[in-house]
Amino acid sequence: MQQNQLPLVSVMIIFYNQENFVRETMDSVLAQDYGNIEIIPADDASSDSTQAIIKEYAAIHANIKPVLSSVNGGITQNCSNALQVASGRFVVIMGGDDLMVPGRISAQVNYFQQFPETSVCCSDIEIFFDDAPQKNFIYRNREFYKKMSAAKIISQDNAPPTSALMFDYDKCRGIIFDYRTPVVSDWLFVCESVIRGKTGYINKVYTRYRRHSENTTAFGVQKSYIEDRLIYTDILISRYPQYKLAYKKQRCSIFYHVAKRYFMAGDFKGCRSMLTSALLEWPFHIKAIALWWGSFIGKPVLKRLKK
Repeated sequence: MQQNQLPLVSVMIIFYNQENFVRETMDSVLAQDYGNIEIIPADDASSDSTQAIIKEYAAIHANIKPVLSSVNGGITQNCSNALQVASGRFVVIMGGDDLMVPGRISAQVNYFQQFPETSVCCSDIEIFFDDAPQKNFIYRNREFYKKMSAAKIISQDNAPPTSALMFDYDKCRGIIFDYRTPVVSDWLFVCESVIRGKTGYINKVYTRYRRHSENTTAFGVQKSYIEDRLIYTDILISRYPQYKLAYKKQRCSIFYHVAKRYFMAGDFKGCRSMLTSALLEWPFHIKAIALWWGSFIGKPVLKRLKK
């Protein structure tokens, strides 16, 4: 297929103070063998040299369309800014510290062409660590891998990194990054997108997802992350009430994971309070029930878990 016949792919790269990663991330996209890509590096008023590096790349490559903010608006606003200038049939949303593996764009576009009913296509992901002793590992999202329903994906415990997804934006037109969820608006975007069509999966690593101490979901921002997850379920319930049971399972899972942190900190009363909220949402969560009873035993159980 000639380059001008290839559907355009918009690659949105979301940056903030990532001068150490900009070149590696941009180079991984520029190295793709697909012939019709626009790259949209969106920077949220970085105080380091991120914007200068982006300008340097844009001066060399005509397909780079920078979106550079002078005022910090947060990750949701930054994503919205990038999406507003994206003109591709297909859209990829990458973190500014993540990497594409060669051949990814071609593989995902080919999948959409083979299965045109697909609205979101996922691949395997390599999780790698910059500043921690953990070993790299391959993450396979079970719900996407098994091509489960939108309800199953909405109710899952953990969202796949958005960097591994490609969206058919013809099907997802009108979906936005909602300002009411300033931390997890990308997962709200994903949930709404899977409702628009079928999910697809390519069983090969095409994305490398970097974990380090400054990730958005790192320990220091867990409180706002959890609150945002509850807010996005409220938004989804109002927009798509037919999936109410899936949202209740998701909310149960959110409270359960908070309860686990209380338990591991030795706050057994706080743990039971979160578990009460969890089981009011979905009373059949076996792990939540087990943790409830474990919280009454308390320290002996905690001691065994920490061994």
